[in-house]
Amino acid sequence: MAAVVCASEIPQFDKFARVVQIELDRVQNEEEQFLRSSTGLSSSMKDLGHSHGRRYFRFLLGDAIASLDGLHRDQVIHLARDIIHRMVSSLDDHAPHLLRLCCAYIMDQFNAQFPHSARGPTIVVGGSIVLRIMCPAIIKPDLIGLDAHPPSALPNAILLAKLLQHSMRGTEFDLASDELYFAKDFVFETKDLFAGYLAAFPRTEKTEVTHPNYNEEMETRTLRRRASQASMGSSPKRKFSLRNLFRKDSSPLKSTECRHCGRTLYVKMDRSSLSRSRSASFHPSLKSKSNPPEITQDEYFRLLRKTDVLGYLVRVHGDLESKQVHLKQAEIENTKLEAVKKYLVIEHETLKMKLHEIQNGFYQHIEMLTQAWLEEEALQTGHAQIAAKEYAKVQCISRLAPFKRSDQHDDMKFNTPLLVSLGKEGLKKYDRISAGYRKELNRVETQATELESKGSSIQSMERIYTKSVEADLSKVKDDKALLIDQMQLVSKQNEALQYQVAQLEQKLCQQQLNERNLRKQWGEHEQNLLQILMSVKNDVKKRFGFIPPALQQQTFAPLHPPF
Repeated sequence: MAAVVCASEIPQFDKFARVVQIELDRVQNEEEQFLRSSTGLSSSMKDLGHSHGRRYFRFLLGDAIASLDGLHRDQVIHLARDIIHRMVSSLDDHAPHLLRLCCAYIMDQFNAQFPHSARGPTIVVGGSIVLRIMCPAIIKPDLIGLDAHPPSALPNAILLAKLLQHSMRGTEFDLASDELYFAKDFVFETKDLFAGYLAAFPRTEKTEVTHPNYNEEMETRTLRRRASQASMGSSPKRKFSLRNLFRKDSSPLKSTECRHCGRTLYVKMDRSSLSRSRSASFHPSLKSKSNPPEITQDEYFRLLRKTDVLGYLVRVHGDLESKQVHLKQAEIENTKLEAVKKYLVIEHETLKMKLHEIQNGFYQHIEMLTQAWLEEEALQTGHAQIAAKEYAKVQCISRLAPFKRSDQHDDMKFNTPLLVSLGKEGLKKYDRISAGYRKELNRVETQATELESKGSSIQSMERIYTKSVEADLSKVKDDKALLIDQMQLVSKQNEALQYQVAQLEQKLCQQQLNERNLRKQWGEHEQNLLQILMSVKNDVKKRFGFIPPALQQQTFAPLHPPF
């Protein structure tokens, strides 16, 4: 029946129903994700609220928004309580019928998919009305046609929006850690009232009443901001009656009275009057100052039975309320346990993924280590580089195959203890190979040191010989100069001097010949050294398959003789 009413009164119902179904398909089995993000359904409800409920939300929020500037924290809490009372008292008279109808349809579809959900009204109505329309309008009043906040009122606007959100959710604050701990009493007082409003908002019957001056008042009234203090109790619109919220029949209480806040109440009969003793209320001997008329015995017993029944009903009602409180507390605890369970499942899956990553990394390290020492062993036996790599790859696969678990449902993909033992064995073999390389490297370094010492001794001998030759040359030059002087002084001894010069030239030629021989010997010696070094490198490469970097860096550059 509700679907038929919605289909006939909601504009473009097919499109709206499709948007609702898309949102339900998106969240799947996670009811808390319903209307949590910006989707087509949230946009549709926001548009409907601004187009059909602007006057209603201005009526709810206008006075509070106008008086936010200059208030302290307790006054903002009082404003939030006032808004909640106004929401409840004006629900049946002023709430837009189209919004309530849309929420009713969404609630039907939501309950069909989540039949065991205890937070349906909070998720659907709170997500559509409070979070999408009221809270943004409190922060930016121009969304519903009100004047914008001055900068000094923005913190109070944010606080007011947070208070309404926490009251809607029934948040339990921790005095030691939560910033809004001061709102604990406010949330405790108003959460049930807010929950009743959210549960009663979805409705298919049309109850919206338009008073003659209501539209005119909302159109012509100009909201002016107050200086600092707000009159919190003067307006009758801030008072409400919870009885009118849940039943259609007339209530003995006025619609402006509230039984849930600390304001002055005007009730005809309270619970204490129902639980008075019979002697205090109906005893025949008790007479008031006004001398009430006497009653008959039958009337007395009829009133006595009526009083007993009413007292019993009051006690039963009190027991039901206490049990409902315990039931709500148990539901909250169950919700917390479900959240903890989901958290533990997520943590378990996360740890399992991390364990698999660590196992894969450890397996890859063991695989690289095994392949490395197998390749080194193959190179030591004389295989080529490419053949050694292929051999190591094949042997590594065959060696590591038994260490994988055959059970695919086990969390441990690899046999970790056996992999650890294989890794230790590979490290020991790698250490032995490294020790052999270090021993051979030390031997080559010793040979290189000996060759360097021999080369230095030869160079020292060559320097000594060069110095002696230079001394002889200087002596010859001196003799030649002396002869030239003698030729200039004594012309008669020219022939003798020429003879001596010829002898000296002959000696000089002999010395030059000796120098050429020495140069030749020098070159041959350098060639021998180069051949020795190349033969050492070739021997090392033939034996070990590679030349150590230290030996590779040993080079012998030919030097020119110093003569």
